[in-house]
Amino acid sequence: MAKTTVSKQKEQTAIHAFDLLDAKTKLRVVPHGLVAVQGPDRFLRREVVHELSSQWMGEAADFPLSRLQGKEATWRDVHDQICTPSLFGPPLGAAVVEDADEFVKKWRSQLEVFAENCPARCVLVLDVESWPANTRLHRIVGEHGAQIRCCPPETANRGQIDRNRLTKWIEQRAKQQHGVNLPSKGAALLLDLAGLECGRLDQELAKLAVWGDGQGQVTLDDIQQAVGGWRAQTTWDMLEAACQGNAPEALTQLGRLLQAGEAEMAIFGSMSWTLRRFAAATRRVQEAERDGKKAKLTDMLLKAGFKNWPVGAVEKAANQLIQIGRVRGGKLYQRLLETDVALKGSHSQPDRARVALELLILELAQQFRLRTH
Repeated sequence: MAKTTVSKQKEQTAIHAFDLLDAKTKLRVVPHGLVAVQGPDRFLRREVVHELSSQWMGEAADFPLSRLQGKEATWRDVHDQICTPSLFGPPLGAAVVEDADEFVKKWRSQLEVFAENCPARCVLVLDVESWPANTRLHRIVGEHGAQIRCCPPETANRGQIDRNRLTKWIEQRAKQQHGVNLPSKGAALLLDLAGLECGRLDQELAKLAVWGDGQGQVTLDDIQQAVGGWRAQTTWDMLEAACQGNAPEALTQLGRLLQAGEAEMAIFGSMSWTLRRFAAATRRVQEAERDGKKAKLTDMLLKAGFKNWPVGAVEKAANQLIQIGRVRGGKLYQRLLETDVALKGSHSQPDRARVALELLILELAQQFRLRTH
């Protein structure tokens, strides 16, 4: 595959970190001007800076990119570093300002001038969490430099996480960096248990590398135990209590998870893993009935991804789905979407996030009317 080069281009669109890190795309960034490595995912920012260093200096270079701390660096320090060639190093003048948010605020005007009139063979990488699109610096870098987004990938519908792309990255990372072959749906389960932060996902993959059979093979049960631990078990106990109509016990288990420091989004992710399979089973039953066929609930649950292990597990799941009921089961996809959107928006604060989870638990336990909108 031919290499793709990111060079100076009018109104250049920011590229995603996954595109730069994917060996198949062979995407390269021209070492010139100002490069903004920006976004909330610190792990991805570090990986991108490492990739840029490898592209520009070589993996075994004796002169890697110079690194300066944003809280301590001055513009004079940075400018001297990138514009004064080394007597023994490569002809490229390059440096990275790490955690550069404060640095950008303090030296914005100098950065704007540099980005528009950068000397030849000079490049400055800004490692920033915040990179507002309504600033002059953003526009200038978009025209003369490069911008690399380090955040969970989004779908064409702005604000929606692209789970398919994220799970593909997990699978690739597992195999290429950790020698782990994830089972079918393993990446999706890991995503539900660990959340969207790529650094956390990478840590869990490293854990799985020593958890499996020693040959890189892991099972869904391995992922449950290694990643979820007692928290995963508590989450299942909470969900089981809710699906059996025992709302007080389910809410007690939720309280234990929150007191232990478990994030609301991580709890919701674990719940979603099971509830989406309940929703899929309900849909299969409805489709079979529309076709005039008799649907056996346990068979539909097995097709939806449930396992009859330990023996009797699928029968227990069938009883739980019966407790949830046909109406609730048919609306689970919608309710999961509503809760997900709420936790990322109106209910993102801890107190309100807890309310969103409690409401979902009460609905499952038939202690509260399921939303119909």
